[in-house]
Amino acid sequence: MTAVERTPLSLERAHWQQSLQGDIGERLTFARKQNERDPTLRRAVVLEEVASTQDAPETITARTGTIVTALRQTRGRGRLGREWADTNDDGLALTCVLASNPWSDPSTSVELLAVASAVAAARAIEHVLGGVVGIKWPNDLVLRGRKLGGILIERNRDRTLLGIGINVHQRTFPHELQATATSIAQVAADTESLTRLQVLRALMQELEVVLAMDAARILSAYHSRDVLTGTRAEFATPTGAVEGEVCSVDPLRGLVVRTKTSEQFLPAATTSVTSWNRAAAIEETTGQRR
Repeated sequence: MTAVERTPLSLERAHWQQSLQGDIGERLTFARKQNERDPTLRRAVVLEEVASTQDAPETITARTGTIVTALRQTRGRGRLGREWADTNDDGLALTCVLASNPWSDPSTSVELLAVASAVAAARAIEHVLGGVVGIKWPNDLVLRGRKLGGILIERNRDRTLLGIGINVHQRTFPHELQATATSIAQVAADTESLTRLQVLRALMQELEVVLAMDAARILSAYHSRDVLTGTRAEFATPTGAVEGEVCSVDPLRGLVVRTKTSEQFLPAATTSVTSWNRAAAIEETTGQRR
């Protein structure tokens, strides 16, 4: 949509609200006709502008099963307090308010949620873009070695806040991000008719699908999109920096890195990626998508 044709925010917000709530209603009706469990997401809230959907009052007071999204997010954040650039009207930002453990099986690890969310987001982007979207441990969605989106999991009292950000229409990025970020618009052959709402609707559908999977299927789908294994990277750990080749990734526990002197296991809870050899990364994952 061009600047001349741009819909007023109030009308666009109403359109998003109606579309999302309509999709939720259809899934709820189908589930009950089939005697299946209700959808995970049962209510949508669309805002015009927020600093971060994670911190919006509508998120803090929302019931579980609510998705909060905004037409513009000005100051989002990622894992370990990293900031996201202003989405303007080019990016997609949302928070899903979920139960502390969104699975009906209480033995299922809640840490699986970050993995499932990354898989769902990758599948949604694949639906609108084609090809295979990679996942770089622990929470980055990547295409051609550049970051396309990310996942943030936070706890708020007895609830889990699942934040997802996806770059959709960005044609340029701030100077400090130009070498590491990308968007659907930068890699797709034709995005003239693609809207952020389409991506969001696909994402909500895939979240329902993936959250209904068992752990084995989720992990299989993750590993088929893993782009970190086999590349060189540097990690920050409590005992100092570790650099080497990533031998394997267990998204629930951590990863094994081969350094010059030994192989080391780096726990997920205390490890973060500080640099990554993108030039050596596999641009498209191998294996079958699931």
